[in-house]
Amino acid sequence: MRHLILFVTMLVCSLQLSAQADRKMANEIATQINSGIPERLFELFDSTFKTQFPLAEVKNAVPSLQNAFGKFEGVEKLKERNGEYLYKLNGSKSAINMLFRFNTGGLAMLLFTNDDPLFDIKKRHAWFTDNTLQTNTDRVVDSVVKSVLVRSNTAGLSIGVIQNGRQTIYNYGETAWGSGRMPRSASVYEIGSISKTFTGTVVAHFIRTGKINPDDAVNKYLPDSIRPVMWNNEPLLVRHIIGHAAGMPHENMKQDGAPVSDDPDNRMKYFGSKHLLAMLNDWQPFEQPGQKFRYSNYGYSLLGYICERISGQTISQLFQEIIFKPLGMKNTALIGEKPFGDMVPSMIDGKQVKNTPVIAYAPAGGIQSTISDMLRYAAIQLNPGESETGRDVSASHEPSVQTEMKMATGWFYDTNEKGKFFFHSGGTSGFTSRMIFQPVTQTAVVVLSNCRNGDTNEIGDIIFQKLNR
Repeated sequence: MRHLILFVTMLVCSLQLSAQADRKMANEIATQINSGIPERLFELFDSTFKTQFPLAEVKNAVPSLQNAFGKFEGVEKLKERNGEYLYKLNGSKSAINMLFRFNTGGLAMLLFTNDDPLFDIKKRHAWFTDNTLQTNTDRVVDSVVKSVLVRSNTAGLSIGVIQNGRQTIYNYGETAWGSGRMPRSASVYEIGSISKTFTGTVVAHFIRTGKINPDDAVNKYLPDSIRPVMWNNEPLLVRHIIGHAAGMPHENMKQDGAPVSDDPDNRMKYFGSKHLLAMLNDWQPFEQPGQKFRYSNYGYSLLGYICERISGQTISQLFQEIIFKPLGMKNTALIGEKPFGDMVPSMIDGKQVKNTPVIAYAPAGGIQSTISDMLRYAAIQLNPGESETGRDVSASHEPSVQTEMKMATGWFYDTNEKGKFFFHSGGTSGFTSRMIFQPVTQTAVVVLSNCRNGDTNEIGDIIFQKLNR
């Protein structure tokens, strides 16, 4: 659940600029982000990039960067390739990598990521898949997957498709590079932030049953020891957190008494609920809640805590009782609660990493599942019905706070020519996921991958678009 703020263009810069020029540009980017004036960063862009990354988006990005990383205090060059420069920005809160390309007109591309985007592509010696290529859907999936994997270091992935009542599972690649073993329908993946939709369903359950009022002040559901969370004497509402419109930080801004992690890949290893709450006594909204979209793992973790507090059950128990057991999701649980299996997590460059269980942040990104189980979850999204779980799912589809992003309870949504569709992505230290569905067309696509890159988004969205034509 690391920050990934992506600004990408496909421009090619043929100019060779000096090392002094690229370092000067890196320092200038850091300076203008520190200034807190988005217009100054925007003025560094060339004319084409200004159209691709408009000022309105820069105005959202700059506060998010400051909120997540603090003041940038130094830059460190890591590498360069073909006119692209990778620098490390050291912030007062944490560090982030920055990739940029520029020319005489200014910045032509800017990317902030925890990864190394200048990676080499591993060679595939065989295309492992169980896709039989018998139907049009089979062929659509195959063409999309292969077009992406030829330029990717994703070792393996599993895809589930529902179309007109028919469910199909496809597996591609290997459980790890060189293993020779293909993923299976029962292979276990971390689903990352798609976990928020499960937390959203639990929240929707308590709203539907009258135990949570989304228009209540959030302090109503917190211990009395937590000072009121206010903006200009107006309380922060539960609804603001549901819609990622509370202005909350992405994650805890400091340790808040938690032991320092001994795992560099999981800096919040020892964070628990008390550390979530401790931060609230040091934090107040920096802008009017309900107006701006600020994606927050912290916010959804706090929602999970609220559900635990009002029910007297853990979020794991609530997931099992409200969703997993009713849907028969027998292989789905919080990370570490069930055997994991043979899917080896990896980074964008193909380097293997290890699983990173979370505690306080489990409601925001701590679920592991299989493609078979996730298709069960997708199926009830398309046809909720009148069961208790179905009613909760229907309630989770209702609109929440509307900012520049359209939010339901846990789900993002948008519309196309055929109507409303819902979606969410997820990413952990070595896994990514995508789920997108449209009830009116009875189409759903789920993609699970054991590589932390953008493949699941691209594959899932293109398959969904092609099947919905």
